[in-house]
Amino acid sequence: MAIRAEIRCFQREAVELPISIVDDAGAAIDITGYAFSFVVRARFASVALFEVPAGDISIVGSAADGLVNVTIISGTLDVDPDVYEWELRRTDSANDAVLAYGSFYVRRSLTEDVGS
Repeated sequence: MAIRAEIRCFQREAVELPISIVDDAGAAIDITGYAFSFVVRARFASVALFEVPAGDISIVGSAADGLVNVTIISGTLDVDPDVYEWELRRTDSANDAVLAYGSFYVRRSLTEDVGS
């Protein structure tokens, strides 16, 4: 079962996203050997707004703990403020499945210079 969660961040900021991979009972899934992809799209769009490279998706601690960290580097979120969709997928051979998904809110910082 895929986990649904909202992500909220500001334009142009670097973000670290810890995501727990759990089963229906809430127990951590051992993610040993998993490969991952993380994508953000405009709502109902088929083309990605951006994808996080595999090297920026890492297992935190022991794979048995089921915790993944997704790093979105500064500048990647240089997008218009809006509500987008995100998903984290398992992508190793013969195991393509959505692990987590949800709404991805990008907000404009009130302290940022207009037009920058």
